[in-house]
Amino acid sequence: MFSIVVVFTALGFSQEIPSSEDALKQYEDISKSMASSFPEDEMKTYSRASFSQPELEIYLSQHFQRMDLLPIIEGHNTLKLYAYLHSGNWFNKIGFPKESIKSYQNFFEYYKLHEKELSPTECENYLVMRFFANSILAENFADLGMLDSAAKQHQTNMAFTKPLNNVYYPSSVNNYGLFLYWHKKELDSALVYFKQAYQFTKEDYPKHTLISSIRDNIADIYVEQKKYLSAQPLYAENFEFYNEGVVNILSMSRTSNY
Repeated sequence: MFSIVVVFTALGFSQEIPSSEDALKQYEDISKSMASSFPEDEMKTYSRASFSQPELEIYLSQHFQRMDLLPIIEGHNTLKLYAYLHSGNWFNKIGFPKESIKSYQNFFEYYKLHEKELSPTECENYLVMRFFANSILAENFADLGMLDSAAKQHQTNMAFTKPLNNVYYPSSVNNYGLFLYWHKKELDSALVYFKQAYQFTKEDYPKHTLISSIRDNIADIYVEQKKYLSAQPLYAENFEFYNEGVVNILSMSRTSNY
C-alpha cells in the first residue's frame, strides 16, 4: 500500500522569492529533470505501477515544486493552463483524485481569470480540453463518494457543451447517464439520458463510435431490467456496426497499398 507524500516548498519562508524569469527557468529545469525518467508523452508516466515508492516520492516532490512556481511566473498563460491540466490528468491516472480535483479547479479558476488574454484560436483549442476536464473532475468526485458534486459537474458539462454543436454534447449526456447508472443505481433515470444522447448522436453523428457505446449502455440497462428482447436487437446492431467498421478499415488498408 502506497501513500501520497506532500512536500511543502514554502518559497517565502527560508528562500528569497525568485523573479518571474528565474521562476520560469527553475520550472523548465525541474520539468526536464522529471522528463528524463518519466516523459510526459510516454504511457508509463500515467501508470502507478511504473513508479517505485522512492521514485514516486521524488516525482511528487519535483511536481509540487514546479507547481509552486506557477503563480510567480508572469504571463505564459498557455504554459500555466497546460500545467494545471497535466497535473489533473496525471493525478487522476495514478489514483490521487483529491489532488486531481485541486489541479482541475486551479485550471478552471485560472482560465476564467485570463480567458480575455487568450487568442480566439487558443480559446477554440481549449473547448475540448474543458470538456474533458469537466468529465474527469466529475469522475473524481464520484470516486470519492461526493455524488452531489459529481452530479453538479456533469450538469455543468452538459450546459457547457450544448451550444457547441459537436459530438461532445451527446457525450456529456451519455456520461451523466453512466454516472446515474454506475454510482446512483438509478436505472430509469439513466435510461432517459442514454436515450437522449442516442437520439442526438443518431441524428448528427450516426457513424461516430459514440453511438455504439450508447447502444451498449441502453442494452445493459434492459438486461438489468430483464428486458432481454429489447436488449438483443441493440447488441446485434452494434455487432453489425463494428463488423462494417472492420470491413471499411480493411478495404482502406488494401486501397492504400496500391
